[in-house]
Amino acid sequence: DFSDDEYVKPDDIPWFRDLREAWHPGDTIRIRRENAGMTQAELAAKSAIPFPNISAIENGKRAVGPRTAKKLAAALGFDYRELL
Repeated sequence: DFSDDEYVKPDDIPWFRDLREAWHPGDTIRIRRENAGMTQAELAAKSAIPFPNISAIENGKRAVGPRTAKKLAAALGFDYRELL
């Protein structure tokens, strides 16, 4: 239990640790894509990555390698290293 004026590292909070363990690059891609107002089909066209691959990545069923990360990040305007 923590007081209101005490600094707490996020990794010391059980729910945050659980969230971090469940997080995958597809979550980041989905959030970035939705914030950009894009559909999966639009992201596929802009990144030259097939639509089914984007869907699989966002659903955690396909890994993101460096080449794919670079294409997706370039299409969405962020640093690809956030996905690796």
